[in-house]
Amino acid sequence: YYKMRWWFVIAFLLCSLLVLQADSAGERDKKKKKSILDYNDADVERIFREWEENDDDRDEDDDTDPFKPPSGPPLNLESFRGGDGKIDPQELMKQSKKNKPMMIFVGVKFDGGPDQHHTDKISNRWMQSLQNAHLPVQKYNVAPDRVLFMTEDGSRAWDIKDYLVTQSECTTVNFDQLSFPCADSAPASKAKTEL
Repeated sequence: YYKMRWWFVIAFLLCSLLVLQADSAGERDKKKKKSILDYNDADVERIFREWEENDDDRDEDDDTDPFKPPSGPPLNLESFRGGDGKIDPQELMKQSKKNKPMMIFVGVKFDGGPDQHHTDKISNRWMQSLQNAHLPVQKYNVAPDRVLFMTEDGSRAWDIKDYLVTQSECTTVNFDQLSFPCADSAPASKAKTEL
């Protein structure tokens, strides 16, 4: 009879201990489950420090500002000097636009009035030729007689311009506040190439 009583007392003590331990764990969970609206600056700072301590994988992107545009290597002006010691403005512009998107506007010449179908046909041929020459562009028709070519590498805009100005259907090529007349266009408009 006494042995059974001791087992009963031991079982009762173990159950009481488990209940007390569960209550203390529940109180700890209540503290952790604080409403996010009740957080103050100190709580947010503590959570941030805990997050940073537990973050083993540091990325190089963690320290950069996502809104800052990517910057390329600094320009070396000595590399743009010709044999006479003067800086070539076209080379300087090419390097300053490297890896930056550039929009190139092209005027299309017609025998009759402006026609969207004719513009689309000619600009598709130009785009195909540019892509065959490894000059990737995207084409947008912005008017019945005007096309926009977009390139992701602005330094290639001069190569694209060199091709387009030789086309008989082209009137002008404009980009970066520069205007270039095409081969068969009127000589009244003169290219502005100064910086």
